Amino acid sequence: MKWRWNKGIGYFLLFCLSLLMLVVDHRGMYFGDFVFKSIGIPPWSKSPGEGIHYPIVFGVLLLVVSGKLFMDYCRGRYPKIGRRAVLSCVILIFAFPTLSYWSTLALNVNRSGLPTLDYSAKDSQCNFNTGKEEVNIRCELQLMNYGSSPMQVGVKPLLQDEFHKYIGLSKLKIEHQEVLLPPRSSHRYTLNYTAQPLQLLFGKRNSSGSTAAGGVHFVQGDEERIVIWE
Repeated sequence: MKWRWNKGIGYFLLFCLSLLMLVVDHRGMYFGDFVFKSIGIPPWSKSPGEGIHYPIVFGVLLLVVSGKLFMDYCRGRYPKIGRRAVLSCVILIFAFPTLSYWSTLALNVNRSGLPTLDYSAKDSQCNFNTGKEEVNIRCELQLMNYGSSPMQVGVKPLLQDEFHKYIGLSKLKIEHQEVLLPPRSSHRYTLNYTAQPLQLLFGKRNSSGSTAAGGVHFVQGDEERIVIWE
């Protein structure tokens, strides 16, 4: 009986590990990405966001195998425990963004300054419009201050080229915009930027579209903080 119980615990722990590979935190980042990076393995087969996403593939395969093993083990022995454990794990997937946000607040309860600032990759996006005279950029940025003090900081997005490589968005020189971030807050801010257009390829002089904010650059006086979630 003891050997069977230990085997059941092993199946359940593998099932939990598979779920951790698939959960997304409050910034839109997969927990599995952090696990792979911590052991020196890039989460993507190519550049970030391109190719095969290893944590997802590994997580789904492990979820199918461990879930079947765990349910087969509990069926006939502990049917209620098996169903409740699976239901609890499914609830965890949906609750994980909230749990990660409040856990981060708790870890920064007595801290302040630039290290307590963050942004949400999944809730941030920029729209742009290029012309002969200037490039207009309008960004919706979800900014967070986990610390206990308000922060007056300069903010600018780190733009990604993605499907607009002919424009060179990542090379545009834009100025920081001043933003006041209340303590223990998470708000979306609309910020407008302008920049001088670079030499466009393919003879294009006017273009518009949207791009992800690949990161955010915070500055306060002589200090700076760059946050990039890939």
